[in-house]
Amino acid sequence: MTRRQDTTKELNWLNKWIPNEIRLPILVILVITGIVFFPALSNSFTNWDDGLYVTQNPYIQGFSIENLKTIFTEPIANNYHPLTMISLTFNYIFGKLNPSGYHSTNLFLHLANTFFVFLFAYHLTDKRLWVGIITALFFGIHPMHVESVAWVSERKDVLYTFFFVSGLLSYLAYLKNEKTKYLGVTLILCLLSLLSKPAAVVFPIVLLLVDYYKNREWSGKVFLEKIPFFALSIVFGVITLNIQSSTAIGEFSQFSFIQRISFACYGIVAYLTKLVLPLNLSALYPYPVQSAAESLPAIYMVTPIFVLGIIGAAIWGIRKHKWLTFGLLFFLVNIALVLQFVTVGNAIIADRYTYLSYVGIFLIIGIGVDTILQKPNFKKWRIPALGIIGALSIMYSALSFQRCAVWKNSITLWTDAIKKDNQNFLAFTKRGEHYYNNKDAKKALDNFDKAIAIQPNYALPYTYKGFIFLSTKNYDKALPSYTKAIELSPNNADFYNQRGRCYYETNEWAKAIEDYKQAITLNPNAYKAYNNRAIIYHRNQEYEKALADYDAALKINPNYPSATQNRATLLNEMGN
Repeated sequence: MTRRQDTTKELNWLNKWIPNEIRLPILVILVITGIVFFPALSNSFTNWDDGLYVTQNPYIQGFSIENLKTIFTEPIANNYHPLTMISLTFNYIFGKLNPSGYHSTNLFLHLANTFFVFLFAYHLTDKRLWVGIITALFFGIHPMHVESVAWVSERKDVLYTFFFVSGLLSYLAYLKNEKTKYLGVTLILCLLSLLSKPAAVVFPIVLLLVDYYKNREWSGKVFLEKIPFFALSIVFGVITLNIQSSTAIGEFSQFSFIQRISFACYGIVAYLTKLVLPLNLSALYPYPVQSAAESLPAIYMVTPIFVLGIIGAAIWGIRKHKWLTFGLLFFLVNIALVLQFVTVGNAIIADRYTYLSYVGIFLIIGIGVDTILQKPNFKKWRIPALGIIGALSIMYSALSFQRCAVWKNSITLWTDAIKKDNQNFLAFTKRGEHYYNNKDAKKALDNFDKAIAIQPNYALPYTYKGFIFLSTKNYDKALPSYTKAIELSPNNADFYNQRGRCYYETNEWAKAIEDYKQAITLNPNAYKAYNNRAIIYHRNQEYEKALADYDAALKINPNYPSATQNRATLLNEMGN
């Protein structure tokens, strides 16, 4: 094939998938989205996981063999997402800890995702222009998506969606011409999505939904070609369950099965409500303060009725309106894993969980409006429909622009959450953590005390109070704070390590060693506990035990300066 033929083939492909009629709408949508999210580019890091992912993460500081081995073989920040870590590594290499580079990458990926969502909606519906415009515009500018874009730690959201939606486009190409190479590309993109965030385990189910929408015959071939996709999903699902079953399960896991069902239904209704009216958005939405023994507020008990209505609409749509069923199931499949049937984390809902799932609802809106615009019997509804879309677009753009500023730094973020809900004990805790990290003990204690007054069964503010009292040598207050934290969260290795430090300072070394041992049992990678226990062995002149613990700490974190210095001192004393 000649160079001219190659060029002609590429142009034909481009015109086929990105025809002239959609290029200007896409450009306009991308410009609007870029303007809406522009304030995020000047934001700082926050104290919400950005330390785990970036500022205190030694594994993104270069492509060493050890770093890559850890990224691909160990969970980081309670998740397995090596491709996300590699993308953050590139940011660190080119910009160190300058937050603008991380935010710019997030925004670039969001713009790319908006572009892919347009193409997916457009080609899924056989080139219905208004479906592509509305779906992509709402995806690009919706305020519920600010968290995924403006929060550095949510790189995994924008990255996995990048591969997820591009994989769906590749699958549409496969359905159009049945060429196996496109199915192979789809499988590769599925793998890349899974390596970016485990939420992509639903990818093969979404492929079946696309088959359903495109009227594929339900033959053996349809299911056989999905076997590699399901195999990948099962592998990554098992990996994630093994990680999160021991590290990410929330402290409020005492709720009954019926209450969890209520939480899941509440989540569905809340997400759909905030899609239309994204008001009072918050970085954290706590579980109700009531204990499991008490009845939940009425809102949690009535939402299952609404969910039954949604399921009924999906079933009705199977016979009447396939697009309605597809959109609802796309939403439900992508939101199902985060509906808190199991209390992972301490928030009942989260804005970021809607990033991909909302595409299903936006499709419904787009197809509905496109139908009104195309069918003569809906002529009188055309201007009102476009007016509503225009009003929503203006409202979404303004709210997203403002919301980006909320993510400016930790103080703006948590103060906003407290302003939205003065009973948000999680926000008081995180704001207290910020003050603690910035050496403002008075403000920190004030926020921790407010968090405890609202929710006395939440462990984290107790351990932070312990940090403060320990740093001021107020051991009589530090010890009960740590003990209370352990009582509320007995599987947290860090809490035992900190109480061990308190025992060490009060010369109760035997108790300190027991706490360090428990910390290591709960978390074999607790290198600080190894180092702290080694210090006691060192002082007791149990040199072999001390050396073994120093070595263990440095094997886990070779860049840990305290263990390096302590080990050198020990070896010198041993005459080595």
